[in-house]
Amino acid sequence: MVKEDAQRKENGYAHFFEWVDSKLSPAFGESAPVAYGDAERPAAQSECPMCGHVMAQHQIERSTLNTVVECPTGERLPLKPDNEPLDEFGMPASAERREKVARRH
Repeated sequence: MVKEDAQRKENGYAHFFEWVDSKLSPAFGESAPVAYGDAERPAAQSECPMCGHVMAQHQIERSTLNTVVECPTGERLPLKPDNEPLDEFGMPASAERREKVARRH
């Protein structure tokens, strides 16, 4: 008896979510991929953020879990000056966070 009640309850939840999905899917439809950055340029023609050369000139090693990109040159782009304070996660701190820290010190 308890097993039948559990199955009925589980099927009820599944039925509810299927019903919600069937009602919302026509309204929202399929989600479109979001384009950002150099969307109009193919990836092979975009510039490397480390050396500035075209990505087609690079060796990309994907045989392990960590992808390794080998630049064709030893030259590197200059680093942007970054003197902003960081938050506890290593991200640039917001203005509100900087004010809070300034008040504490």
